[in-house]
Amino acid sequence: MVRKKDEWDFGGQSELTQELGHEASQRLAAEYKNAKSSKLKSDLAAGLMNWLMDTKKNVVWDEETAATEWQRDRGNAVSTRLLGVAYERGRGKEQSDKDARRCFLKAAMMGDATAQRYVAGCYLRGVGGDVNYDEAFRWYTKAFNQGDLKAQAALGDMLDAGQGCDRDADEARTYYRASRAGKSLATKSAATQ
Repeated sequence: MVRKKDEWDFGGQSELTQELGHEASQRLAAEYKNAKSSKLKSDLAAGLMNWLMDTKKNVVWDEETAATEWQRDRGNAVSTRLLGVAYERGRGKEQSDKDARRCFLKAAMMGDATAQRYVAGCYLRGVGGDVNYDEAFRWYTKAFNQGDLKAQAALGDMLDAGQGCDRDADEARTYYRASRAGKSLATKSAATQ
């Protein structure tokens, strides 16, 4: 009998032990497969960029293949942002802050709110280029106007510190409280602009 790689050898045992052992090894293999699938799904949900699942073809890609596919589909803002994340983290692509910032900027110009927030963060911290508080404030504002709560909180930080804008502690406090409550002030802000 030729054993599969994941099967255990229970040949020297009683018939009952062999049967139970075989069932147990199959159950363990199934549990391992389910656990691996759950880990892949949780990695995707957490945005860890370890794996990407192509649901149309039901194929799981490794990081390098995913980065190549994203690069191929550069017209899509989300794909371009994810390519930027791959460059930023060095997952599937050689780590490059400059290329990450370029991808984030391209996706941000396509209207992706998360990419706008990432670009603002790059300008704020000088990732992949120079620090520019005015540009950081401008991109955080664009993301905020699309309802991005993290951008709203970051605007609160910038207003509190007076980076890229006049310092306004009261307005900053308003942004912080709304962000903490999960409430977007974007509709109120967009109406007054």
